[in-house]
Amino acid sequence: MQQPLNSYGIVAYTWLNALGARTYRAPEATSPWLLEGTGLRPAAELPFATHWGPVTTTLPPMPPEVAGHRSRCSQLLWASLRALEGDIRGAISRWGPERVAVVIGSSTGGIDVTEQVIALEHRGEPRPDDYDFDAVHPFGALLQMARRALGFAGPGYVVSTACSSSGKAMAAAQRLLEANLCDAVITGGADALCQMTLRGFSGLGILSDDLCRPFDVTRNGINIGEGSALLLLDRAARVPLRLLSAGESNDAFHTTAPHPEGLGARLALEAALRLAGLEPAQVDYVNAHGTGTRQNDSAEALALATTLGPAVTYSSTKDRVGHQLGAAGATEAGFCLEALSAQRIPGNRPGTRVDPELAAPPVSDSRPAPLRTTLSNSFAFGGSNVAVALGVATPEAESAARDRIVPGHVWVEAVGFWTPGYPHLRALLAGTADPELRRPPAALLPARARGRASLLTRVFAELYEQIAPPERPELPLVCGSASGEMATTLALLDQLAQGEPLSPAGFQASVHNTAAGVISIALGDRSFSTALAAGVDTWAMSLLEATAWLSVHGGRVAVLVADEDAPTRLTRRPPYPAAGAALLLQRAPEPPATALARLEKFERHAPGGLGGGEERRAREELDDRVPGLAAAPASQGFPLLRALVERREGRYAVGDAWSVHVVPTDASTR
Repeated sequence: MQQPLNSYGIVAYTWLNALGARTYRAPEATSPWLLEGTGLRPAAELPFATHWGPVTTTLPPMPPEVAGHRSRCSQLLWASLRALEGDIRGAISRWGPERVAVVIGSSTGGIDVTEQVIALEHRGEPRPDDYDFDAVHPFGALLQMARRALGFAGPGYVVSTACSSSGKAMAAAQRLLEANLCDAVITGGADALCQMTLRGFSGLGILSDDLCRPFDVTRNGINIGEGSALLLLDRAARVPLRLLSAGESNDAFHTTAPHPEGLGARLALEAALRLAGLEPAQVDYVNAHGTGTRQNDSAEALALATTLGPAVTYSSTKDRVGHQLGAAGATEAGFCLEALSAQRIPGNRPGTRVDPELAAPPVSDSRPAPLRTTLSNSFAFGGSNVAVALGVATPEAESAARDRIVPGHVWVEAVGFWTPGYPHLRALLAGTADPELRRPPAALLPARARGRASLLTRVFAELYEQIAPPERPELPLVCGSASGEMATTLALLDQLAQGEPLSPAGFQASVHNTAAGVISIALGDRSFSTALAAGVDTWAMSLLEATAWLSVHGGRVAVLVADEDAPTRLTRRPPYPAAGAALLLQRAPEPPATALARLEKFERHAPGGLGGGEERRAREELDDRVPGLAAAPASQGFPLLRALVERREGRYAVGDAWSVHVVPTDASTR
């Protein structure tokens, strides 16, 4: 059985939302000012009634060097980064820029600017001269902004698993520290209000027309909010507030509805307890996901009662700030940290008429209480679940800290590839094209799901089919995509610009983790999965996330990286085709296949670097096969994939700043 993970000190945290802004630095005391009241108010400029939670604080101006990153999400994230700027620069000074990581969660990214551009297009008006799709829309834009503004040079990626994004970002941050891949991490999340989100949730019929009422007998839906929240974790910090663990799971049930028995939620809670070395009775308070929908609240209360007992102490704080989507997990972790510091439980919405059919009732009123350990739940589209454990340090826990893991080799069992005309990597290398092959068969998916799936989801499913072990075990899954479900998103934005109702099916399939959810449902796989983006380094960061998982948990991981055709309608970049690539990795004591050493930074144009003739020839070969293929994000790993298939030792570039060493063994890679 796996040993508990080390806890990591929270040097500082900050958040801004509908209640204002707040920054904490250890070991200062806090007041429970954010545990009371609500910042929600009636929404404006919508054709339906609801309440929302806009940020009430004036946002600081963006620095000149990142002024092009003008999405609302980037502005919110910058406000939080600026609040922690001194702490972050201190960590960079202490550890070096390459040992400080940034892992952010977001669900919508810069979609608000793309909404405006599409609306201008439909009115026949020109887009702004300074519009740069790559600086505003993709999740990688958030990373670019953070790096340029503050000098991060370590690992960096955005986790985008809808409403569990920032909770899972905190889980990833702990793994990076545990696996000795960094020494400090800035983690959390940011999301902004936008028309597509508001109208999409309205189309699903789950927006409340009034203030949301989590766990109330009269509850009828959610309120949407916006905000950002960040935590700075440091491996050497001896501070009272700590990240203990994060448990992750999949429902494997439905793309938007929770498992009615809360099965996935229970698995996440159990994993959080196990990884923190906690017994259920040691949990003093749970900040519930508590959205205010009939299904979520019933299933979550059942999961809490089943896992922690019918006397569990829990509440929802979404009536204070709204559901902040990708930022919700980090914001609600902040509520837990405030509760721990103030030794006060935030009660459920005042006046709650508790649903008598709930398996356990929430705490009705805020009250003082001795708190040492809390949990914060976040559940999402695609059945993605995370439960984050936060607590107060004890001398016993600190003295019991284990040595961190030193990452070794991981082993490659299988390689996958797909692009139009080439059903697998060996066909591409041989130049044997099938001109009729325009869409992957994706036989893994049931016929109905296959018919509804986007091209991107079909590519992901095809890649999984190519590399998965024949016995189909539960298999942790990392899905990387630089741009995600762009075709689906653009179709929704066209509907929005034309004044049409948004397609409910399209909206729920527009999230970045759509493919991960569809695959888990098709296979009934409730194990870990994630979806991430990192621009040109998406391949490298997908490998890093998988390496960290294997270092901490062992076993196998499937790594799938794919993107659709370039969104040439919005970008100035040359077109590229849809493409995807995959690896099946494992951490084993004996080498069953080709080994990969750890990822390392490199200088592309340094003497002896990896940006030379061999890499150029590889990219030219790709473009000879399929015009534009070398520019596809999934092709950033092509030199590595070819080396694996051809069993060639060497160090190969993966993206713009990372490389990996291939070490062939006597076994073959399928």
